[in-house]
Amino acid sequence: MALYDLGVISRQGNSIIKTFVYDSKASVADNVHKALDIAGFIPGIESFSEGANSLLYAFQGEKGEAALATLSEIPGMLLM
Repeated sequence: MALYDLGVISRQGNSIIKTFVYDSKASVADNVHKALDIAGFIPGIESFSEGANSLLYAFQGEKGEAALATLSEIPGMLLM
């Protein structure tokens, strides 16, 4: 199995969708964002992954995305 074969399978209506963690056509930053977004659903590390995601967006100069990633940290921090 190659790295690009790793994915998350989800159901949308009557369809089954496979979201790939690594996309060889996307930039490294986009692949890291996608991996951090998926890690945001894992209990216990969701706040850390969203924090890393917001920092990465901030370093890229995407202030709106950084703010949204920062706001998404709040529910995980309240549950700690």
